Amino acid sequence: MTTFTALLCAAQSAELASPGTKVHQNDAIVVPDALATKRRLRNRVSCRKTRLKRKLYQHSLEVLARERHKRHKYLTQLYLCLGSHPDRDNALFREFATTSLHYALVDAQYTKWLDAGKDQVTLPCRSTVECDDDEYDHLPTRKCKRTRRVHDNDVSTAPGNNSRALQTSLVEQWRLIVDGLQNIDLQLHRMDEHEIATGIVDRHCYWKFVGVSSAKMKRFGEIAAVAVSGITRVRFHNHHVEEVNISNVRREDNVPFDCNISCNNTNEAC
Repeated sequence: MTTFTALLCAAQSAELASPGTKVHQNDAIVVPDALATKRRLRNRVSCRKTRLKRKLYQHSLEVLARERHKRHKYLTQLYLCLGSHPDRDNALFREFATTSLHYALVDAQYTKWLDAGKDQVTLPCRSTVECDDDEYDHLPTRKCKRTRRVHDNDVSTAPGNNSRALQTSLVEQWRLIVDGLQNIDLQLHRMDEHEIATGIVDRHCYWKFVGVSSAKMKRFGEIAAVAVSGITRVRFHNHHVEEVNISNVRREDNVPFDCNISCNNTNEAC
């Protein structure tokens, strides 16, 4: 009798305990699965951000190398023409100055080209230049053997200081436009000129670029491309730059962007 009672109590205890035990077991299974899923999602986003960051960095290097080669070749040709055509010097300098000012916005290598071009066109007796590097890799700052150079007494530090101030002003305007964007590929489309008075010319440079939102890239691991266009007005008095202003800035969100590495569709591989 004692044995039967003990067995009955044991069976009843097992039946009462089983539902509770199953609930706890199910809870123990569900919770780790949810955490693991969240962890996998976080890892996936992190990996995506890392891949995109690497691709965008490679893209920026490729764009810089490609554009620098074209820009350097074009500016070098203009630079070597300055001073060789007295009747065209002012027009050549306007082209050289406007172009170099814009190149310097996206590549620090060109920050000194404006002053170099100004020196080249203002000296009454041009120097005979024999460069150590036949390719003119660093034309404005290269170490060259200069002969027959005559310094102009009228050339003072004031124009140079003014050029630097104008260049600084242009950079500050540009920073407001590109704030929060990366991988900027600037293209100069066309230039128009309008003569305001004798020796005073306004040159309008129409430009456009496509950039990537840095904030969305860091936060969501997504490429949100933005197209920006505008006009830069550069006022010249003979071969002096007097004013530089950016206007008519237009912005278009969610435009196509090509990483130009191993992917053609931004939404898929990028």
